Amino acid sequence: MKFVWLLERSMWGIISIRWYALFSDLSKISISRKYQRELQEKHKKEIADFIKNDEYKFFPEVILWYTLQYNYQKKNAKSWLNPIQIILDWWTFISNVNWVKITLKSYKSIKGIKTDINTKIVIIDTKNNKNIFSRIDWNHRLSAYEKSDWKMVDLNIPFSLVLFNNDLEWDKTQKIIFNNINSKVVPLTSEENLKNIIDNDSWFLDNELKKLWDEYLFTRKLLDTLNLKVCSNIQHFFKNKERTILKELSILLLKEKSFEELDSNLIIEIINNINAKLLDKNELFDGSSYSILIALIYFYINWEYKFNIFYRWIINNHIYSLKKINHYDLVEIFKKVMEAKKKEIFLSMPFNDTTKETYEIIKQIVDDINREEKLNIRLREIRLDNFEKWYSYAINEEIYTLIESSWLLIADLSWWNINVYNELWYLMWLNKWNNISNNNFILICNNKSWDSNKNIWFNIKNIKQYRFDSVLSLKNDLKNAIKKYYGLI
Repeated sequence: MKFVWLLERSMWGIISIRWYALFSDLSKISISRKYQRELQEKHKKEIADFIKNDEYKFFPEVILWYTLQYNYQKKNAKSWLNPIQIILDWWTFISNVNWVKITLKSYKSIKGIKTDINTKIVIIDTKNNKNIFSRIDWNHRLSAYEKSDWKMVDLNIPFSLVLFNNDLEWDKTQKIIFNNINSKVVPLTSEENLKNIIDNDSWFLDNELKKLWDEYLFTRKLLDTLNLKVCSNIQHFFKNKERTILKELSILLLKEKSFEELDSNLIIEIINNINAKLLDKNELFDGSSYSILIALIYFYINWEYKFNIFYRWIINNHIYSLKKINHYDLVEIFKKVMEAKKKEIFLSMPFNDTTKETYEIIKQIVDDINREEKLNIRLREIRLDNFEKWYSYAINEEIYTLIESSWLLIADLSWWNINVYNELWYLMWLNKWNNISNNNFILICNNKSWDSNKNIWFNIKNIKQYRFDSVLSLKNDLKNAIKKYYGLI
């Protein structure tokens, strides 16, 4: 394989070759080194989608390096030969290791345009060697090309090839170049970049912006409506990051809903509600990551009746104190917390000597299921009288939180306890609010309780109850009901 490129010294004397080559060619003749960053699957897909779909395709140049290999120990080797100097003196260099051949030509004008530089045209014949060049920068883009499972259109891309002699300095130098490229440049901030695109609707009309990046268009809609002056409790989150936060929120929401399903006015209303919610806690969140705000908005939109649980979880576990946290991770962590809550049973009953036997048989049922099924499903009863926390709380609020976070409730309707009915009604109200059927609770009632028929209030009389004369007669029915709820039978 032969390549024709331009060669010259750059800045502090390093010899570099610059030109254009096909994606496929650069991929074939170059390889990544250990100090390169690992290729992320998400980033690989983003690059592939960009090249595949974006109308404004442009990449900065690939930077490669190549060591001019020469073995001075071989027979007929020239001890005086310096590969770099040979090239600079316009001689032809031929490696006695891999037989790569480098020749040069020169001209001083290009189509009549005079230049002070005696431009060198370098011809490199790789002799079909593969992976002879190493990657300093752009490895992730070339790797994305190699690992793509679709046929990428072969595109011309700019590149720079840095040449080294095969001596002790080449390995050190190429690492220094890699470090300088990746650490010395101050990148354009996300907010500055977004402002150029989102705020200029004369450059990017709504229909064009949606075609390119629908999350940018939705960010524009939110930005047009958001009034931070009335959001004093959350202003600090948005300082110099309004577009960044709204864009990240848009990306998160668009993963689950289409652009047309999202209501920008509703989301702004929710942001205002969260601002009001933080009124007495705004000092806690002063140093928090904006990802916490994004997660709060997300759960309010998608999981409104669980929002209070998430909010308390943020407070009680001091998540608000984290300076850096990823909102995607935060959302997934809490979803897993709630998934674990599915395996909890809230037991609503008065706890006294009269109900002690019932409580013990329910506990035994749960223990039996755990032992027999040998599954990861973890059932456990929650007794509020044994439930202690280090902080003070309103007892009713704590009960409601437990009901919200538990996905199954067992209510003992015996002995006409008003608190049991209140807790059951609260769950039924949650079900109605969220369009959930009343299949997440089990009703039991001891026939020996005083006039039990009158104790069952009229609005739940038609819902199945497990009546029992003794706890032993309850055991089998309740055990089957719990196992059926968790899909074990």
